[in-house]
Amino acid sequence: MDIHELIGRELRNEASSEDLAAIESWKSKDKFNAKLHAQYHHIWFNSANLRPEVEIEPIMDWNQFLQYQQASPKSYYIKWMGLAASFLLMGVLIRFVFVMSQGTTYESSANQVTSYTLQDGSVVWLNKNTKINYKQDDGRRLVELEGEAFFEVAHDANTPFIISTGSLKTQVVGTAFNIDQAKEKVIVSVESGKVKVYEDKQSILLTQGMAVSYDFNTRRLDEKVGGIRNAFSWKTGILSFENTPIQEVIADLEKHFENSLTIENKQSEAHLTASFDNQSLEYILSLIEVITEEKINITQ
Repeated sequence: MDIHELIGRELRNEASSEDLAAIESWKSKDKFNAKLHAQYHHIWFNSANLRPEVEIEPIMDWNQFLQYQQASPKSYYIKWMGLAASFLLMGVLIRFVFVMSQGTTYESSANQVTSYTLQDGSVVWLNKNTKINYKQDDGRRLVELEGEAFFEVAHDANTPFIISTGSLKTQVVGTAFNIDQAKEKVIVSVESGKVKVYEDKQSILLTQGMAVSYDFNTRRLDEKVGGIRNAFSWKTGILSFENTPIQEVIADLEKHFENSLTIENKQSEAHLTASFDNQSLEYILSLIEVITEEKINITQ
């Protein structure tokens, strides 16, 4: 089956596991294929944002989209450039250039984690109530982040990938890592690869399993030895504890489930060693009570 039809099924959420495997195989064969795949996604999900003030029907049907490209990737670009020229006659290109100079904004809702494929092929997962703006400028891939996000950055040694969270910068070439921006601090946790975190004259190089915290008030970077426990739990649903003090367990559960908890024995010195995989808060609390004999209540 034609690769474009497979991508069409993927965009319509109709692709089978075999279709997705075929797409991944095709992407891995050539860097150009991966970039073309990312551009298909970008155009499909952002076509409505490229409309001018005059009413122009956005691309909503994959068959319509296919008529503007041919099987040859190079022919596709030529065809798309022809379409862009026709848009210019209708005054669309001016708006398009403006949108691209401002970058593309991606965001998640208040109750759902959302993933996006960026124009460069990088994949980003946005935690609830998170927003990023992505653009390519002066040989750099620039992201502004508000909230918490996990990045799998497409390798491109010639085009640095830089995330801004206030005055703090995180620079990477190709890796997987998490950035959590709260009101007064930012925490960067690395799952694989390397990232450089810097602010003014301070900088720390992080590798797999490492983390750093930045305080907006003191403007200090502090490395977190051993990383941040459960830094990726919002994405994976997995919570792990190893001889963890019960008060720290409660703090992790409160953050993960967005609930307030109280322990009946406030002087408890219990520790917990356990792992939970996408289980409910009620189930986890019942198991903790069995393991530690401590009762924890949901207060909100």
